[in-house]
Amino acid sequence: MWFWRVFWFYLISHCDPVGVWEEDFELASFIIGDELCKEELYGELNGKIKVLSEKKIWIVDFCHFQYGMLVEENITNQPHQSY
Repeated sequence: MWFWRVFWFYLISHCDPVGVWEEDFELASFIIGDELCKEELYGELNGKIKVLSEKKIWIVDFCHFQYGMLVEENITNQPHQSY
């Protein structure tokens, strides 16, 4: 299952500034070039993502990886601005 790794790169490239991705498996499948199975991908990425709702997932630790330590006092950080 090579495509879950490609999907991971797609996911981190197409999420919002805090790591939330609104599901669009049709578009992701088209861009990756292979049919994606939601259940298989979620199984492979267990622990790296959290399902927020029926159509949204969150990449765990995305903000820490992308921005380092966030503090409330610094409202100029992009994650703070978006939420």
